[in-house]
Amino acid sequence: MVSRAVSIYIDTRRILEFGTGNNPYFFTIYISFQERAAFISHRNTAKLAIKYGDSNLAQIRGVIASDEKRHEAAYTKIASKLFKLDPNDIVLAFANTTMRRTSMPAHCKHDGYDNNLFHHFCKVTSCIGVYTATDYREILEHLEDVSYAIILKVRMRIL
Repeated sequence: MVSRAVSIYIDTRRILEFGTGNNPYFFTIYISFQERAAFISHRNTAKLAIKYGDSNLAQIRGVIASDEKRHEAAYTKIASKLFKLDPNDIVLAFANTTMRRTSMPAHCKHDGYDNNLFHHFCKVTSCIGVYTATDYREILEHLEDVSYAIILKVRMRIL
């Protein structure tokens, strides 16, 4: 059952349209958001694994969280470059991404049986503290802080 759900998820993720189209600005902002969300959920899962005595799972999730953090840093650097090269379009992409409902790749989770699998998954992860509304808010605040800092740097260079 698990391997079937993972297989469906991977196949769906490959063809999923995240609402970024072919726009590199939207894609970069979206991926920055998604990588941070993935980092948080893997980190929080590692903490829960430690709490409940599963050191192997904690170690695996810790390694994955570290990878996600590196991915986030790379996309943040890309976004920073885009802010310098084309501030108008990247700001529009940021506004578009943060003002609309953003779907994460996991919303395609399906096991072949339960059409509401992702909804059930979200309820569980929120209840046990893997990924919560507070985490989502903190991601938006982080992206705003990063964007604001980049915009200030760009403005200082222009002045």
